[in-house]
Amino acid sequence: MAILITESSNRSYKSQFEDIVQEKLGDVDASVPQGMCNHSWTTPSYVWSFDLSSVTATRICRFDVSHIEEETVSAVITVTAPSEESGGSASCISNEFINTGFTAQTLIVGIPVLKDMSVLYLPSMLEEIGEEAYENTAGEAVIVPAGCEMIGRYAFRNSQNLRYIRIPEKTVIAPDAFEECVCVVIDQYADQ
Repeated sequence: MAILITESSNRSYKSQFEDIVQEKLGDVDASVPQGMCNHSWTTPSYVWSFDLSSVTATRICRFDVSHIEEETVSAVITVTAPSEESGGSASCISNEFINTGFTAQTLIVGIPVLKDMSVLYLPSMLEEIGEEAYENTAGEAVIVPAGCEMIGRYAFRNSQNLRYIRIPEKTVIAPDAFEECVCVVIDQYADQ
């Protein structure tokens, strides 16, 4: 009896077997000996999203680079806000991955003392940050006033130096407000 297995990479494996009872498990033939379709995976790589809200794990099969496993999970962020006198930090802990080949990740990001950064304090009467309003800003930190209700599309796009932004908890943030930023800690605070 001959068994032909074709994987998504369009590679075919053909072997001869005798007196084997075939069982189907999804798309894979369980009668195929162990090792015919085994993968040897690279060490996983982990990439955090720009806002540190999620992490993506990726690993590639050494035998066939078209076999890629990738999974993204959310993360819990705890921020210790910086002040004029002391720095802060963001502790980011990922949720568990479903794929057991990946492990939960932890990332600690230091936030410099505010007085040591170029800080943009937005006007206290500001109610909305419009589309592309601070695109390419050179500031390292931004403090958004309590009255701001909305941050528009691309508001801080491509702000390569931006590391920290303090925003009221009720403020609605467009999903692409920080597009092309490298790594921004978004610290949402409760209104007083």
